Amino acid sequence: MDVPEPDFSKGTQNAVAAFEIQFTRHYLKKLRSPVHFYNGNDILFGFLQMVPAPGHTLGQMMIHISSGETDLLHIADVFQHQLLVEHPEWGNEIDSDFELVVRTRLSVLEHLAESKQLLFGNHLPFPR
Repeated sequence: MDVPEPDFSKGTQNAVAAFEIQFTRHYLKKLRSPVHFYNGNDILFGFLQMVPAPGHTLGQMMIHISSGETDLLHIADVFQHQLLVEHPEWGNEIDSDFELVVRTRLSVLEHLAESKQLLFGNHLPFPR
């Protein structure tokens, strides 16, 4: 079964991105079932809400997890290092749209400061 390929043309164009695109294409070909790409604000299973987080990579989403009165936000790669929390204006060569990712980081920080929502991310240290 052919799996539809994401549109990579709007992402970063460098050696790192070229490797990641090649890697993705290789493994998408191995999938035997259809891939469903979710849209911003889609809700999965009644408790996982996709939240657009543009700028780092094409189609990046955070995931808002809710259970009763408790909320948790998975921030994906919005902050790839804890230094970016203190310096959201910094970035790296794999940010596909640097100005947009800075705006996204600032917006996420503002939201978290106002809401006091709990968060976790792949690249952040475990809270103590």
